[in-house]
Amino acid sequence: MPDSYLPPPGEPLPAEEVRVPKARDTLRLLEPGKQPFVRLIECRRAEEPIPADVLVFEVEVGLAQRKIHDVRRWERVAVLFWEGDVASPEVLALRADFPLVPHLNLTAVFRSFDTGGGSRSGR
Repeated sequence: MPDSYLPPPGEPLPAEEVRVPKARDTLRLLEPGKQPFVRLIECRRAEEPIPADVLVFEVEVGLAQRKIHDVRRWERVAVLFWEGDVASPEVLALRADFPLVPHLNLTAVFRSFDTGGGSRSGR
């Protein structure tokens, strides 16, 4: 059964319209052939709560031989890069059933982004 993903914040955006400098720098790193362990999915633009460019990509995760949590070999994330660099970029795990692992951060963005279902916590 394929993984189910939560919708990332914002609306789709062509890569050439990404305007936050850190997002543009990261986008260059995500170009095909530059990094073997990541795959760019899409770019987006969110206007609320603070304008941000959003990069959605999959990362290949290094896994332990004996896993405690259901972290998969490939995980999809959205990274929000805030306009004006008002805060550090924020990472959201998008798999709908991503496990509650000890190192997640609950954030105001997550609370407004949560759809009320599933086991999701801030990412």
